[in-house]
Amino acid sequence: GVSLLFLTIMGFSYWWPGRKRLKQGFRVKLDGSNDLRWRTLHRAVGGGVALILLMSATTGVLMVWKEQVRTGMNLVATTESRPSPKVAKSDGATMLPVDPLIARAKAAYGDTPLRQLRFSSGGRVVAVFLGSNHTIRADGTNQVYFNRYDGRELAHYVAGRQSGGAEFLDWVYTVHTGLWGGAVTQAIMLLTGLALFGMALSGLWLWFTRTRRDRTRKAARASNQQEK
Repeated sequence: GVSLLFLTIMGFSYWWPGRKRLKQGFRVKLDGSNDLRWRTLHRAVGGGVALILLMSATTGVLMVWKEQVRTGMNLVATTESRPSPKVAKSDGATMLPVDPLIARAKAAYGDTPLRQLRFSSGGRVVAVFLGSNHTIRADGTNQVYFNRYDGRELAHYVAGRQSGGAEFLDWVYTVHTGLWGGAVTQAIMLLTGLALFGMALSGLWLWFTRTRRDRTRKAARASNQQEK
């Protein structure tokens, strides 16, 4: 992620033609050598996807260092973490069925669709994930954590009702994966990923051809000097 961020910034600064010559930055020269066509295509595609790559790289770095970022944000204002309650094992105790706990979560936090169930502490804690009715974030959920021994609610995390810092960190994943705009933005992120792969291949090819030309020129100069 850091490497991609660095390469994107460097590539964009190298490509930037200036505001008055912006159209030239997207011009692909089809007449000329193969090297010229590939070089101008490489630059045009790079300029076109630079901002998306910058967004992807930045959000990727934030995802990797999420807890460090949260720690820094906590110095300014409270930024909640997602709950991770624990329940100790109780020999002989039976666990409650999940369906009544789902019904309780819906009654307390909104009758929205069940997204998923997650179990922890050896199945002694169940997290009920419901669709959130408090945020426009596509993957936002109302998370309710229950003790399966006695049915007590241990914690909850409601998207759209957290602090600004927590909401920001939750949006990072949504933006990074393209979920924020549905199928359209997901398709854009997919095409950008394919473009990045293509640019990596074309970049290697351009480097190879330039290196080969330089070697050929040096060999020709050396041959001419020997003949003299």
